[in-house]
Amino acid sequence: MQQVTALHAISEKDLPFRAKLLQRIARAWPFHRGRSFFIRNFQRLIEELPPFVLTRIKGLAKSIAIPRNDSTGLVLILYGEHDAHIGFHERYLLNIACDIAIAQPELTVLDVGANLGSFALVIATRCGKRCIAFEPQPDLAALLHKNATERLGIDSVEVRPYGLSNVSGTIGFERGPQNSGDARININSSDSSITIHRLDQVFSPDDWKDVCLMKIDVETHEPEVLEGAQKLWEHHRPPLIFEVLPHELAKQGKSCKEIGKFLRSNGYKNFMAIDRFLYPPELGVGYISNILAWGDRLPLPDIESRVHLRLPKYLSHTPLTPINF
Repeated sequence: MQQVTALHAISEKDLPFRAKLLQRIARAWPFHRGRSFFIRNFQRLIEELPPFVLTRIKGLAKSIAIPRNDSTGLVLILYGEHDAHIGFHERYLLNIACDIAIAQPELTVLDVGANLGSFALVIATRCGKRCIAFEPQPDLAALLHKNATERLGIDSVEVRPYGLSNVSGTIGFERGPQNSGDARININSSDSSITIHRLDQVFSPDDWKDVCLMKIDVETHEPEVLEGAQKLWEHHRPPLIFEVLPHELAKQGKSCKEIGKFLRSNGYKNFMAIDRFLYPPELGVGYISNILAWGDRLPLPDIESRVHLRLPKYLSHTPLTPINF
């Protein structure tokens, strides 16, 4: 794994006054409209600061080092959570994931596409579970390891610096300018390459049986990650939370229905959307962000009652929606 040398960082409490004031207003701002304004101006106010800001994100008791020159990192510093535009939903997803991990008897959570670790670190510290984080971007994998071991002082996050797919080897990879969250496998990319493995080649059936939840966020490569676990499904079917981007999948000749068909053929029977605006995939419109899937065993004893939980009106509708996936 790539090593991170001593970080040139500034503490969140030492940010310039105007930056701290904007941060406070942004975190209290309840509306979608105006958030791009906060991000743009916050970036301008901190652009001359050291490259890392020690920030305490929601769900962590201690601060971690976050890169300020990365769009994903900038949002984490400003809002203290992963996605400025769907902050409430991202928080709800994380809370659902924590509740599922705690409710299951198994002890390991898999975070596929860990990025800066806002999911893996919170899961490990809040749930008392071991988290294995797969992150193929060398700088992010090294930073995640450093934040876990040095900033938080925990050994329950294991960082594996490679990606998951349906084959093993190396493959083309592209990363958006100053946006580690917009990074994806692209076989036609000559910019860089990453190492990938099949999950069923790096995980034994016994290790797999100890998994209580698998979260996948790999920018349309979810079908290949699921296929790469083919030999493991017969041994155990942990609850899954995975991202689905219908329009982006369609550009690559993939579809939501194919993912659903594959999972159903491997014993998954129940699907719920954890969505921004809750457009079910079968409508063929809009945007759907995350799916919760499980087999026979309920991921949560009160899962049905959560379907009727409603968000404030300005944050859209019901957070959990049963879908025909």
